Amino acid sequence: MTETPTVALRRARTCYDHLAGQFGCWLTQELLDRQALLAFDGGTTGQRITVDRRAGPMTEQPYVLGPNATAIFGLLDVELALDGPSRRPLLRFCVDWTERRHHLAGALGARVLVTFEQAGWVTRIPGQRALILAERAERELTDRLRAP
Repeated sequence: MTETPTVALRRARTCYDHLAGQFGCWLTQELLDRQALLAFDGGTTGQRITVDRRAGPMTEQPYVLGPNATAIFGLLDVELALDGPSRRPLLRFCVDWTERRHHLAGALGARVLVTFEQAGWVTRIPGQRALILAERAERELTDRLRAP
């Protein structure tokens, strides 16, 4: 059975130039769990804190690179270093409109999407934001993220 466009869009999609939807939120949570990202807003998950005045648009980011960032992003073949001076921050986040959770954005989020496309884990559908998620993607990513 073929997914409906709504289901496909919720499952995995682009948000500007980075991953979003259930897949993007899952990945962000995995990065938090592995301490590639650290939350400094008092939370330990990518869950949006709805009673917090900072749950709306923010100028300050609730995440920073964690102590395992180099190792974890290395396992994903994602380069952390900026290529040169940039006005764009390495690390940003977006609140996902379907999941009401955070997903990774900024220059790093864009690199993750490009890397995952090159690895064949996600494929863009021409003219759409929904992505085709390879059956092996979540399994391979989980194996890499849980590597010793």
